[in-house]
Amino acid sequence: MWFIRRAVQLVGNIEDLGLGEILQIVCFSRKSGALKLNSRKREGRLVFKNGQVVSATSSVIKEGIYDVMIKEKLLTTEQLQNALAIQKNDGFRESLESVLIKNLNLSAQLIEDTAVRHIEKSVFSLFLWRDGSFVFELGDLIETPEMRMNDPLQYTLTNGLNPQFMAMEGAMLQDEAGREEIVPEDEFIAEAPYKLEAAPLAAAAPAVIPAVTQNSPILVIDDDPLIRGVIRNHLVQMGFKASAFGQPEAGLHKVEELVSKQERPIVIADLFMPRMDGEGMLGGLEILGLLKTDFQDVPVIIITEHPNGKTEKEVMDLNAYSYLQKPKKLQFKEDGTTPAVSLFIENLSATLSRLTRRDKTLGEPQFFMQEFLKEMEGGGDFLESGPAGPKVEESKGLRILKEMLVELSGPLSVSEIILLILRFSSEIMNRAVVFAVKNDKIVGQGQFGIEIKGEAADKRVRKMAIPLNEPSVLKEALDTKTAMVKRLDPIQWNEYIIRELGGHLPAESFVVPVIVQGKTALILYGDNAPAGDRIGDTSTLEIFLAQASMALERILLERRLSETKK
Repeated sequence: MWFIRRAVQLVGNIEDLGLGEILQIVCFSRKSGALKLNSRKREGRLVFKNGQVVSATSSVIKEGIYDVMIKEKLLTTEQLQNALAIQKNDGFRESLESVLIKNLNLSAQLIEDTAVRHIEKSVFSLFLWRDGSFVFELGDLIETPEMRMNDPLQYTLTNGLNPQFMAMEGAMLQDEAGREEIVPEDEFIAEAPYKLEAAPLAAAAPAVIPAVTQNSPILVIDDDPLIRGVIRNHLVQMGFKASAFGQPEAGLHKVEELVSKQERPIVIADLFMPRMDGEGMLGGLEILGLLKTDFQDVPVIIITEHPNGKTEKEVMDLNAYSYLQKPKKLQFKEDGTTPAVSLFIENLSATLSRLTRRDKTLGEPQFFMQEFLKEMEGGGDFLESGPAGPKVEESKGLRILKEMLVELSGPLSVSEIILLILRFSSEIMNRAVVFAVKNDKIVGQGQFGIEIKGEAADKRVRKMAIPLNEPSVLKEALDTKTAMVKRLDPIQWNEYIIRELGGHLPAESFVVPVIVQGKTALILYGDNAPAGDRIGDTSTLEIFLAQASMALERILLERRLSETKK
């Protein structure tokens, strides 16, 4: 389906690094590539573009996207055959989707909506595989006429799906599949009672209210005026009818008013704000409980900057639609343009997109999971099909990638991030140096593995300075903004690097820039001198460095906000 240029492979076992964790890593690193999974004679494939899922297939999902459209009478077999003939006659220069839209006047949105449902279904089926292996090929993705000729029915989304959202839903699906049997819906309804002495809502909801759509009003309830304003403004820009409330009472009365007019709103509530009785700070949980008591069909999304397992369980036990982490207050700005806020808005947008497409199960994701499991059980082979295969030899560094990504997510200084980069590099190479780009020079910051007779290696490295206007392997990495594995060319400043690092000529060197807000801030240089070995698999290190760049962006942002306040 895809030609992958500049491919780097990441190999491992599903038992050691699950699909949810892989999706999180790809999302945060914003990588492009293809993930292939194999489990008990089953195959799955996900294609990513800049960290978003644009295509997915699973061998246990027998129908393709266009099969589904024919089944749902959105497309006829004759139309599909005509489109395939046009595509073939044109030398496969266009995708089948483009041919259907241009020549047969099919709705692009209709095709995309069907594709989204099919991709989500394929991905969720992969979450039910308990063992097996995966290969993630990182690289540029190029669709060619030859690829379309080999698979004319292929489809890729224009706007990819957020893998972090899919990871969250997939985890819920795994929880449901882990039960001894599928719990009937009536047991779920009675499972999580929420009792209050008094409810401030004046009237009960009507027996039936309309389904949620993209035109449904959205109510943002948050006691922080900046945060609720930024969220509301982004929602309005995305085309939603959104309003914001600083007091839970005002938001709840608005819900009552809308429901009385036969409208079905969506509520986004902050978890940590004062309760209405002034006793406690879990105001969002109180709002959720009241709504699920009086207006159980109103979907509620809980947001918090302090997520933890206990409160997440309480929230989901009360049948919230979703539980999302929001950025810290310092990361919000009036224009909402910070990286952390942008990522949060992406997650919220993906959640709302899914919410407005699933009319029958809104606010009750457990029911969707049960229906999906029942449907998959009909296929017979969604859980186990044949004996488990042997474990594959995982990529070097994969074992510590998960652990160090957790460390990187905490509050860190620039020097602490540099130490983490060096620590991870020590798992891949014999020695490494981190350089910083400062004004007109590239200067040494820290090292590991460098041995110099009669002088401390740290001191020597910090004295190093390579001019930006002269050719060197570091300047090449800075200019190309890409990772490189190469033998050092015999030029002045490369020879300077060799000499200052002890005089050993490596067989190969690994050089990669760390990009912060579009500019190269750090450059990692590594090799296997003095042993003379070639550079091995660096895929896990490259993924870690992509996450490190985001951590450095957070530090830079917080520093600017702090300076603005002074």
